Amino acid sequence: VQRNSFVTWNKDTGELLHNFISWQDLRCAAMCRKMNGKAIMKTIRGAAKGVHAVTRNERFKSASNFAFTTPQVTMRLKWALENIPEVGKLCAKKRLQWAGVDTYLVWRLTGRTVVATELSMISSTGLYDPFEMGWNDTVLKMTGIPTHIFPEIRDTADDFGVCDAALVGRAIPINAVVGDQQSGLFGQCCFRKGDCKLTMGTGSFIDVNTGSKPHGSFAGLYPLVAWKIGKDVTYMAEAQGSSSGTVIEWGKQIGLYQDVRETEAMARAVDDSNDLFFTPAFSGLQVPYFDPKARGSFIGITYNTSREHMVRALLESLAFRVKQMYEIILVDYGRTNGALRCDGGITNSGFVMDLVALYTQQRIDRPKVMEMTALGAAYLAGLTAGVWASLEEIASTRETSHVWECEEYTAWHKIQYKKWKEAMRRCLNFDTAKDYDPVTQS
Repeated sequence: VQRNSFVTWNKDTGELLHNFISWQDLRCAAMCRKMNGKAIMKTIRGAAKGVHAVTRNERFKSASNFAFTTPQVTMRLKWALENIPEVGKLCAKKRLQWAGVDTYLVWRLTGRTVVATELSMISSTGLYDPFEMGWNDTVLKMTGIPTHIFPEIRDTADDFGVCDAALVGRAIPINAVVGDQQSGLFGQCCFRKGDCKLTMGTGSFIDVNTGSKPHGSFAGLYPLVAWKIGKDVTYMAEAQGSSSGTVIEWGKQIGLYQDVRETEAMARAVDDSNDLFFTPAFSGLQVPYFDPKARGSFIGITYNTSREHMVRALLESLAFRVKQMYEIILVDYGRTNGALRCDGGITNSGFVMDLVALYTQQRIDRPKVMEMTALGAAYLAGLTAGVWASLEEIASTRETSHVWECEEYTAWHKIQYKKWKEAMRRCLNFDTAKDYDPVTQS
């Protein structure tokens, strides 16, 4: 299930109060900047850094890099409470219900009888502390967000009620709920500590299984609950890039090509991008920049720039961004196990994946079954229902469809990557508007 998009409704009537507010919505960007600039934030980060230096506690390591960001639920929810009148009024009366996509779907599928979420979803919001496995009291006090608006939290593989037969034709039990990236990690059978997967869909995500403990990060990797099965909790660290598939779709919209399947041939039609670089920042940038004001751009256009050069620069930017995120994983977390397991629509592009293998210097393994979000949820539900007896049995079902081997990473490749990073630096802090009204808002 897509994480961090949310809706609210009246607990008494079930009436929805607004459309879903997407994880890419930037209307709270100004609030994030204001909150992050407060003295209390600097105090929290400084104190956490000092405590970590003495105790080496991973929770304080993570807190030393604490900041509010637009993809997290926190500030978008605060924005809704302050800017949508009925939301604020019902919250004050304790009649407001908040729901992520998962909670909304369970509520509707069960005939509006079950209002529940689970740990992989709620730990992604920024409101929940995965180190303490409870609400983040500091964040809630700073933002004034009450816990009475949130749904019950259950395990990932758990009883979420039964589908209303009037809706789906029969009473089907709901045995698991899980966030999309966590589901992808499970679907890729990344069950061991250090197993890592790359998803290249609407956005790009690199997730690494960190075992039975959350990973604190100086670099801004998100420590999240991957899943909870029975008493066992598995955690993961995540690096996130907001724009990937959207970059490909944008190229089509502006007429660079008529069909996305044309992009590979167009990119291979030229030897290189002629020093043209694209910055994939349609809705700001996450790790390591955390800049909602960054914007997409072409840098290096000359009279000789062709459509093929532009397409190649678009595709190269996706591989460069994966390299940047994977470098952070390696430096901040450490070496991962074996091949990088990939999924998502962009992995159908051999050109992009050749570059990803080259720039990460990792073997890239694409499975035969590509719908990892659905597969991971099915595996989890199957465990609950007894279809599979163990993780080992599930792992035995995974099959590989293609492996990309890494070619030599030369001095020329190093220079190209360095130039792209300079282009990224120049796109930062570009949108100086005080208020945001992006087309992505819901």
